[in-house]
Amino acid sequence: MSGNDRGGGRRGGGNRGDGTRGSGGMGRGNRGGSDRGYDSRGGGYRGRSDRGRGGGRDRGDRGGRGRGGHGDETPRPGEELYLGINGRGPPSLDLNVATTEEETQRAIRNGSFSTSDIFPLRPSFCLGDGGGGGGGHGALVLWANYFKVKLESKAFFVYEVQILPSTSLKLRTLLIKQMLKVPHFRALGHTVATDYASNLVTTAALKETIIGGISLSSHEGNADRLSYNIQLTKKGEFDTQEFIQYLSSTTTMVDYLQKAEMIQALNIIVGHHPKSDEEVYNDGHNQYFTERGDNIDLGGGVFAVRGCFTSVRPATSRCLVNVQLKHLAVVAPQSQALTEVMNSWRAYRNRGNDMAGLSNFLKGLRVKLSHLQQQPKGDAITKVLQGLANPADRHNRGPHPPLVTGRVASAVSFWWDEKQGYVTVQEYYKTKYNTVIATESLVVKTLKGDQTCYFPEEVCIVVPQTYKRRILGEQSSNMIKFALRYPSRTAKSITQDSLKIVGFRPNNETIKGFGLHVDNEMITVPARILNSPLLTYGRGRTETKHGGWIINKSTRFVEGITLRDNEWGILQIQTHSGAPQWLTEQQMQDCVIKPFQDCLRYRGVTCGSPTYQDPITIEDQQIKLERSFRKLVTDKVKLALVILQDSDTSTYNMVKSLADLQQGVGLHTICILSSVKYKKENQIIQYFTNLSLKVNLKLGGVNHTLSIEKLGIIHGNKTMVVGIDVTHPSPGSKTKATKRDNVVAPSIAGMVASIDDQLAQWPASIKIQSPRQEMVQELTEMLKRHLNLWKERHRELPHNILVYRDGVSEGQYQHVLDTELPQLRTACVDLYPSTSTKANLPRISIIVVGKRHNTRFFPTELDENRVDMRSFNPVSGTVVERGVTEARKWEFFMQSHTALKGTARPAHYIVIHDEIFRKLCPDPATAVQELTYNLCYTFGRAAKAISVVPPARYADLVCDRARRYLGSLMEKDQDWDDENSSPAGEGGGPPPNHPSGDAAIAGPSNSKKSGLTGKGSRSSTPKADSRGLSTSSWASIASGSRKPSPAAPSSTPSKQQSSSSRPSAKPTNPPKPTDSNKKPRLDKGKGKETTPSQPFLPAKPIAPVRSSTSDKPVHEGGSLFGSMKKSESETTPILPPDPNPNPLRRSGTEPHVDEQLPDEAAIRIHRSLLHSMFYI
Repeated sequence: MSGNDRGGGRRGGGNRGDGTRGSGGMGRGNRGGSDRGYDSRGGGYRGRSDRGRGGGRDRGDRGGRGRGGHGDETPRPGEELYLGINGRGPPSLDLNVATTEEETQRAIRNGSFSTSDIFPLRPSFCLGDGGGGGGGHGALVLWANYFKVKLESKAFFVYEVQILPSTSLKLRTLLIKQMLKVPHFRALGHTVATDYASNLVTTAALKETIIGGISLSSHEGNADRLSYNIQLTKKGEFDTQEFIQYLSSTTTMVDYLQKAEMIQALNIIVGHHPKSDEEVYNDGHNQYFTERGDNIDLGGGVFAVRGCFTSVRPATSRCLVNVQLKHLAVVAPQSQALTEVMNSWRAYRNRGNDMAGLSNFLKGLRVKLSHLQQQPKGDAITKVLQGLANPADRHNRGPHPPLVTGRVASAVSFWWDEKQGYVTVQEYYKTKYNTVIATESLVVKTLKGDQTCYFPEEVCIVVPQTYKRRILGEQSSNMIKFALRYPSRTAKSITQDSLKIVGFRPNNETIKGFGLHVDNEMITVPARILNSPLLTYGRGRTETKHGGWIINKSTRFVEGITLRDNEWGILQIQTHSGAPQWLTEQQMQDCVIKPFQDCLRYRGVTCGSPTYQDPITIEDQQIKLERSFRKLVTDKVKLALVILQDSDTSTYNMVKSLADLQQGVGLHTICILSSVKYKKENQIIQYFTNLSLKVNLKLGGVNHTLSIEKLGIIHGNKTMVVGIDVTHPSPGSKTKATKRDNVVAPSIAGMVASIDDQLAQWPASIKIQSPRQEMVQELTEMLKRHLNLWKERHRELPHNILVYRDGVSEGQYQHVLDTELPQLRTACVDLYPSTSTKANLPRISIIVVGKRHNTRFFPTELDENRVDMRSFNPVSGTVVERGVTEARKWEFFMQSHTALKGTARPAHYIVIHDEIFRKLCPDPATAVQELTYNLCYTFGRAAKAISVVPPARYADLVCDRARRYLGSLMEKDQDWDDENSSPAGEGGGPPPNHPSGDAAIAGPSNSKKSGLTGKGSRSSTPKADSRGLSTSSWASIASGSRKPSPAAPSSTPSKQQSSSSRPSAKPTNPPKPTDSNKKPRLDKGKGKETTPSQPFLPAKPIAPVRSSTSDKPVHEGGSLFGSMKKSESETTPILPPDPNPNPLRRSGTEPHVDEQLPDEAAIRIHRSLLHSMFYI
């Protein structure tokens, strides 16, 4: 017996295949060897025996062994476009919206539109009359994943929910559910909604605001207090009619100051149904999934599920709800025995004996207990696991601490009051419940107050829940394949599946009770397409098409660097235990040296012969690597080509930390994989063509530039372009100091800035600050450094400073103006002469770049000039500024890149402060859009336009590099989306086993897609590019060189800087890679060498290492993104943080630590990061 009976229809998905093959079934399927046919190619699950059927088409063709493919295949003819729920095509544009937009713009131009809003008003629409004109090569209409919400005239009353005594979020949810069952709330019917956390909305004022005596089963609460009082405090009263009038205002506007509160109330109403549905699971961030949804087994106890996201959004003349497909990592998409989950984790990468890792995996999991009856009021009894039983538990306080000698049921004993003695878990369940527990059953633990409770694995059932930790390599790639969907299928899933999950159906009584009606069809919006710019290379201009261009053998860099004999070196590093697989002499020559030299020479770069270092084995790796790097620097080597045996993250991080920060080093490095020896000749050429782009930039060259007419305000070296980003510790990271350990994971601010109008070299600086602090705290000093660099180059300061601020949420726009803009002005006042400041120079404009949003656009027609005919996404240069925006706000969505697979995610731009474009440009709205789009073609390591403006991308990559310095302390989370994109952009990651640069010698179809997932903690696991290839870097963090050049501390240090210091602990060697992070990348079919090959290494002794700072040669070339010469006055040493476990600790004779940061006592800070300046 394999799976269940085969069902009809296209949605396969059989149950677990216990035999050799599971057959497809109707509806959802559990784990098994099923076909999983869904629309096209589904993902076959893991079979219990020999073979699981691979993902098939419709009911499923036979796939490969084990888990089959679960990606998306090219749509069949006639399925390339989404044609609407009835198949009749898109509806007409909303004329009422277009009319309101035009009237608003006329009022703004005439000066009759007044507002107290401090953000600049939109100067004009670039696309006029709701769909025509506006330049570029055509206007078009697109679907948008928004649904119109019609609001009846009603009043909403919002209350804050307070529960006394205070309790956990889980208990708050259960208590609010119980509260809604009391007669007073039952009488309200469907006119009450809640987020089950802290807010409640009604359509009438409540007569009773204190509800007492709410209780739960003793299994759930604190045994000392089982009765709770709930107090409801009125927060506000909102009228929907006033809200609609605000959105429809076209002349004199009375500000609707309650807009944020009204949107919050509407989100609570819309989210009440899925949060109340027992079959719908919520991760707490308006993301939902069901047990019935599509899912695949990622291995290791983790599944990927297809769910959805919802958010109510204001727009011109209407209210909309944004619905987007979401792909979530979950544990147990259906309720699953804990034993199965643990076995899956242990089987993944052969981790059977890693009990510490398993215990860490189990922490935070919610389980139901099968041996206990349900609570009296019907709610299941659930517990939150704290891991496995541990011998350290015996140190618990109390008169009868547990006696734990192991992790199994026969080795864990606790005090049983009923028997007045200790009893093992195995004995207790036999006596109390007459349940036989196996002697070797693992025991998990939970907390109840200050008591530890133990449960055998047999009685625990894992309930569906999102997975909060980082997923690993193979899990990551499988998630990507699952998430990639063509636009038409994404749109279809939204309108058919997602609307069902969130309950946007006529039978949703809550929505009807509040007077809301949600359309069942997506809206359409007007768009326009910008013309792509001309680029300049060394031999003239190059045309761009479809967001890309061709680099061939005749393509020369604008400014090529020179690498003479012995100015670049080769170093091989063993990344895992076992026999090292070194490249032989012939492999080194054929697969590395010759193609490296040839590809650089094709670009006009002089490249001599390399020098070689002893291969670095796994033993004492850090010491040997540091010695080799110092030797290379002593020999005045400019660039080290580091060959890794696999993409081990810890080794990559160590290489970058030592090369970037170690005192006496300061060396450019590029990492590649030894598996390059398995590539075909044309693949090797492409690999090193991509590499040549990074090499030239690292050493200070210029690859290509924009044509002069496309530079706009940047032409003439009067405008400096700045990118700013902040990255934060991942969820679960240590952000609070303790008595035992005062090392915490900080937030990291990164800044880059251009140095001229070539836009090739971008100096970068980083600072670390209080955890979870989004606003940059030391922006003044950061900007000063960049302004001084500009002045050194041009002998004057820039007249304009254009800032692209990455990753700021809508609610933080005001904070940027209140906190960061004054710091920018302070830097200018300190450096600019009084004559300039009196002339209102420099002019500053700030544009916020949004990446982690949920807006998507889908074509409505197949036109090769408007639609990419490979991925069926809108073409590069598509801009949407109407329909889903507010007419008064200066904002737009832009898809600057070409997504070769999946559904493209545009970037969102909003101007929150402007002193440049309105004063210098006759058409400021068009100037901002065109300049932003043209800048996307200047990313130096790409032969394509990238998805986010490069200053924001570079700042993002700077933050990512700093995270690598801090090692596991800043472990990242994931944000999986429907478009294949790299969270950290191009670069900053361990080397993939393929060409990973962004250039392509075969034209745009072979160039890599650049993408970002937006703000927040960034993923360290590389995502795939548009061809299913990783976009992580096997070179430097971004496009240029990376020689650290620390700036001297300010003569007037800040309060934090002047605080006392303590000596730090000496750094320790990083742990050797274990099986858990091994990622062998041998190509399939190539086999594996059975004996270690001999490395190619000319006999050459290593010279003595000079550790003095004065012995460090000052060589040309810069750091992260470019080349600048180090000032002789910059002598502050830069020392690397410890890769693990406490990277913020450092050694050295001059400790740099912060005793305090705002709201954080005794946080130790790596001061070298605070003072470092990286040059692009």
